Amino acid sequence: MDLDGELKNFLGERELLLRGIVREFRKGHAAQSIADRVQAAHAFSRDKVLEYLRAIKIHDAARKALAEAGLTGVADVSVSGIDPPRGAWIHLCVDPAERPDFEDLPRLIREALAPYLITLAASDEEDTSADERLLSSEKVRLAKVKPRA
Repeated sequence: MDLDGELKNFLGERELLLRGIVREFRKGHAAQSIADRVQAAHAFSRDKVLEYLRAIKIHDAARKALAEAGLTGVADVSVSGIDPPRGAWIHLCVDPAERPDFEDLPRLIREALAPYLITLAASDEEDTSADERLLSSEKVRLAKVKPRA
């Protein structure tokens, strides 16, 4: 038995399934429907798929917001994957010497994300703000905010 080969095949097929899930979601298929189909096949739990697709939705909206604000290339938005912790993340990918407004980037990013009801998530560490972590080139989690009533 070639366990290494079987593991590579499994991981490759898993990655193809995840790409398929995202592709169908981006085509407009309902997240609930996709999650039900994936769970019925015993691939991933329904809740896991729904949480992953929420992260994909935040990721896509954040990339669009940054592009509309002319901030493409300043920050990179990524998704951690289907395994915990699932979420969308942002980090700066620009050299501070190249941007005279480097210190303003967290504010500019927040302003770009606000119309999409997305913000930089608070840190688990009380002594470090999301802005400080972003300026230190650390990844910062993106969070959906609820609209005011």
